Amino acid sequence: MMIFSDKKIIKKFQYLSVELFKKHPTWLLCLLIFILTIYLFVLFGFYALKDPPKQPAQSNIKMKTELYQSVVDRLKNRETKIQEAKEASYPDIFK
Repeated sequence: MMIFSDKKIIKKFQYLSVELFKKHPTWLLCLLIFILTIYLFVLFGFYALKDPPKQPAQSNIKMKTELYQSVVDRLKNRETKIQEAKEASYPDIFK
């Protein structure tokens, strides 16, 4: 196993990485994007573990039957009035 406390190994690694990124600057961009992606996954993981999605509360919706029936009757009356207006013939106002 290599010990990274040795200054020669660190300097050699720095020199090789600098030379590599000088020759291929797009690799530096790819490396930065990769590091950013890993960072975002870690942040999202911590958020997902801390606050799991909450289950929606089941509610019992009760409707008033009289109100529901009156609304249904109004809608039926509206439909019949629309049909009557379509079928009615009106005199020509431009004559």
